[in-house]
Amino acid sequence: MLIQDKEEYRKRAFDLINSYDIDILKKYDGKIFKNVLKLKSFCEAKTVFIYVSVNREVDTRQIILKALEMGKTVAVPKCFGKGLMLAKKINSFAELLPGMMDIPEPSEYATTILPEMIDFAVVPCVACDISGTRLGYGGGYYDRYLPKLRKQVLDESVLLTRSFTCFEKLPKNDTDIKLKNIATENGVTKL
Repeated sequence: MLIQDKEEYRKRAFDLINSYDIDILKKYDGKIFKNVLKLKSFCEAKTVFIYVSVNREVDTRQIILKALEMGKTVAVPKCFGKGLMLAKKINSFAELLPGMMDIPEPSEYATTILPEMIDFAVVPCVACDISGTRLGYGGGYYDRYLPKLRKQVLDESVLLTRSFTCFEKLPKNDTDIKLKNIATENGVTKL
């Protein structure tokens, strides 16, 4: 049975994520981290745009630390009302403050990194499908922001998910952005 409603898929994905022991999720996330580090586009990027993970999201903190260690400029989302966000530079986790929905964000005074300055993006999702359709949290922040990236960057950027939240087919709107790279604990699928 194909579920037609995005909210039903979101609920199903959250139920799956919550059914796993946190230690298993950490093990998967460690493998995802290693798979992202193998990407040529990540290694060559000078500026990386990446979300700061919370709760049971795929952990990005290892990726952020590694990017900083490699001397990359790291930009993370700073969200505003009505689905708007900017990329703001950070040098450490100490610069993050509770933002919208208590998600760690940089200060509004942090340096803004323009979309054309970004070389690689690490994109969150609740679930995705095998064609690269992303199911986010429903706010539309990434669907509004990602089209601002250069096409080559968007083509090389990666969606992070665990394999059990990668469905065969998700419902899609005209505004939904597909990504061509999906990193799971099993490797990176290039579409």
